[in-house]
Amino acid sequence: MLQPEMKTGSHYRVLSTIAVTRFSTLYLAFDEQTKHEVVIKTPNQLDKGHLRVLRNESLLLQRLNHSSIPKVFDSFIENDRFHLIMEYISGKSLADRLAERGEAFSEQDVRHWLMILLDILIYLHEQQSPILHRDIKPENIHIDA
Repeated sequence: MLQPEMKTGSHYRVLSTIAVTRFSTLYLAFDEQTKHEVVIKTPNQLDKGHLRVLRNESLLLQRLNHSSIPKVFDSFIENDRFHLIMEYISGKSLADRLAERGEAFSEQDVRHWLMILLDILIYLHEQQSPILHRDIKPENIHIDA
């Protein structure tokens, strides 16, 4: 597990833990080369067979270019841990916004977000090797500031 102020990948300095899920841990980090905040996503468990899948997935994700999909910049293995480096999106998840709000969103907002999600799904499905997201839920939908 990464800790604040640790360096990984030679130039990523961990700032904090963003989230721990059943499958992975997300860290906020500072890229000392680009001078930008990034997210480091690290699987909680990794077997050797899964490593090849993650490497291939990383290469596929790095080729994506859509304004509503966080960019994937890099991936590497360090201390037998796989790390995926992604664009940091400021703002809150849809789940957090709903919890804070305490009531349903307006139909207009929902339609707007749905159109963006549909555009993303069309883009992913139209790739040379179609991509299926498999984990669309309010916790994974972030609305930037």
